[in-house]
Amino acid sequence: MSLPGYSGYLTRMPLRLLAIVLLLTSATVCSAHQADPNQSGRKILQESFGFPPPLQWKLSDIELSVIGLAWGPADSPEMIANGREALSREKPAFFPDRTYALAVHFRAYKPQLNQMVSQSQLARITDVEGDVEYAWQLTPSGFVNVRGATAASSNVTMRNVEFWDFFPVSAEQRDFLFQVTPFYTKQPSLTFRIVIKGSKLVIVNPSPVPQSVVPDFSKRFTGSVGGETAVDWQLTKMGSKVSGTEQYAQAGQTLRLEGAVDSLGRL
Repeated sequence: MSLPGYSGYLTRMPLRLLAIVLLLTSATVCSAHQADPNQSGRKILQESFGFPPPLQWKLSDIELSVIGLAWGPADSPEMIANGREALSREKPAFFPDRTYALAVHFRAYKPQLNQMVSQSQLARITDVEGDVEYAWQLTPSGFVNVRGATAASSNVTMRNVEFWDFFPVSAEQRDFLFQVTPFYTKQPSLTFRIVIKGSKLVIVNPSPVPQSVVPDFSKRFTGSVGGETAVDWQLTKMGSKVSGTEQYAQAGQTLRLEGAVDSLGRL
């Protein structure tokens, strides 16, 4: 072992004292290496997705979009903050063999204000036989076994609501297979995987691949604003990207347009 700058000092040190110094140095290095895995083992991974969302599907006329993911210890403050309080009739509990939670963050669009968003119909495939586990709800005291995640009743007056689906998982698992099975079809309408790659949560292999309901196009639109101001638009859609120009005759200026469209046709 070499400690730069201390070689001459160490050669003059009594052997017993030198041994103590080396043991303390070794113990310090070992404890530092042992602390890192423990700290990383409690790490929370989170991902937020911008527009357009990576996954979308419809349940009847309600549109669901995946806008985020989270993975970490189920009893951590960060994970519990995404859940809800337990009701008096419920008996929540944590799983001793599945101490982590994988959570999927949804935004739901309801055409009618009085519609409740009760379930996402998302389920995790748990084994090679195709057995599935539907989402749980997470409370400060543990998981509550319900069929899908339920939005709060106050969200009935909102067209866009957000909620989380929670799945208890082991801390060692890094690859998760999911499917969406609407009640009224009982056949999977979508399958995909969520994979932990380093410090990232990644959605891979969606099947069928999300396709926009709006076909690609390149069009020109002309008209007027207020009956007096002439306007000319050039718009092009390629995949999820929308781009073009906007010109006002009186201003003599060209404005650049950039945007996106999701798989459900929202621009």
